[in-house]
Amino acid sequence: MENFLKDMPAPGELLSMAIQAVLVLAIGFIIMKLLLKVLKEGLKRSKLDESLHSFIITCAKVFMWILIIITILGALDVPIATFVAVLGAAGAAIALALKDSLGNVAGGVLILGHAPLKR
Repeated sequence: MENFLKDMPAPGELLSMAIQAVLVLAIGFIIMKLLLKVLKEGLKRSKLDESLHSFIITCAKVFMWILIIITILGALDVPIATFVAVLGAAGAAIALALKDSLGNVAGGVLILGHAPLKR
């Protein structure tokens, strides 16, 4: 218990880290909204099937939120190297577990992307 209390930052430093985390969240949210707006406009002009638009936007949102969370953890002095390693290992485990299903999803995306079928 003494080691835990000895490693704790000072209250002023905790407040500074909390303010940094809130600023990173706010700026990250604003940047994410701007990038999603640009992505939506680009997708409107593209020749991709409209059913792919929501899939691409959702994937972009998830990726951006992961980046924002990792950046916030870095601002809070949480060691993010371990977090990123665990995230990568979890992604690999999920990909291996869902290999066939992800193959079907990728095949569907390719079919919709190349649009061999017309309505």
